[in-house]
Amino acid sequence: MASSKAIINTILALRILALLLCAASLALIVLTMLRSSIKSEFRGIKSYRYVLGAAAGGILYSLIQLPFAMYHAVKEKRLIKGKFLPMFDFYGDKVFDLLLKIC
Repeated sequence: MASSKAIINTILALRILALLLCAASLALIVLTMLRSSIKSEFRGIKSYRYVLGAAAGGILYSLIQLPFAMYHAVKEKRLIKGKFLPMFDFYGDKVFDLLLKIC
């Protein structure tokens, strides 16, 4: 079984990877919108806006979670004691999922 230090470092690495992938997705979608002639099709604009919003939301959520993961990896203890952070993760995922479904 993996040690807790390895799990903590893996979580931090995956959070950083998610942030980088969302940023790359945001950059690619903006470049594609600027280059293509999708402006004439309404469906195309709406789908690009949806992906743009999802990437921006992913970046925001990753930026909120990253300091907590970094502190946990460096100090090997939680910044906030109790069940707040696991509940924040759970309900944050639910809110983000709801926002994606609404768009």
